[in-house]
Amino acid sequence: MYLWLNCEGWVRFGPFEWLRFDDDPRTIRDQDGEDVAWFDGADWRTLDDRYQGYQWRNPMITVSSRHPHPARG
Repeated sequence: MYLWLNCEGWVRFGPFEWLRFDDDPRTIRDQDGEDVAWFDGADWRTLDDRYQGYQWRNPMITVSSRHPHPARG
């Protein structure tokens, strides 16, 4: 599975064995229970140093590494 997040363009995170959306707190966790992304009240954030400070929107999960809408990716 892959997690896609959008800022100025789509970025793919993964692969993951599985992903889970939790409501309280609003997080996306991987198969090990580790936070992959969390909602800070306005935007989604990630721990990945390459994307520190990014304000992500529109989380999407796919089973393919290919973006489902290539013209938008």
